Amino acid sequence: MQPSVDEERLLKRSAEQLQEDLSDFVTVVQEGAIVGCAGLKHYSEQNTGEIYALVVNSDYYNTGVSAELMSLLFEKASGLGLASVFALSKYSGHFFVRNHFEVIKVEDLPKERQATYDHQRGPHIYQKHC
Repeated sequence: MQPSVDEERLLKRSAEQLQEDLSDFVTVVQEGAIVGCAGLKHYSEQNTGEIYALVVNSDYYNTGVSAELMSLLFEKASGLGLASVFALSKYSGHFFVRNHFEVIKVEDLPKERQATYDHQRGPHIYQKHC
């Protein structure tokens, strides 16, 4: 994750935050090492989830790791009975569009997430129904 944080492509999270949210994450392991991961935060009142901290080791770009992560995330969403998932991204819009996500507005986010949306950073919001 750190190289993506250093490039400001991924938001910085403390070790404590990651440890606290560890059950949100899915991982892809190859040759005994984690080469990709992503979190899925559940918003139960709205029956939706947020994909966050999606990152792939640069040595594994274009090898199917991101597709495997998406598959794992949607399996997790299905297991939670979610109607949809959404993601905020300033740099990876093409990835979400390629995976059949639609652009939505801040007002379409769960109220709890609207309250923490960073208007200054201005990430785009993508949603896909499960």
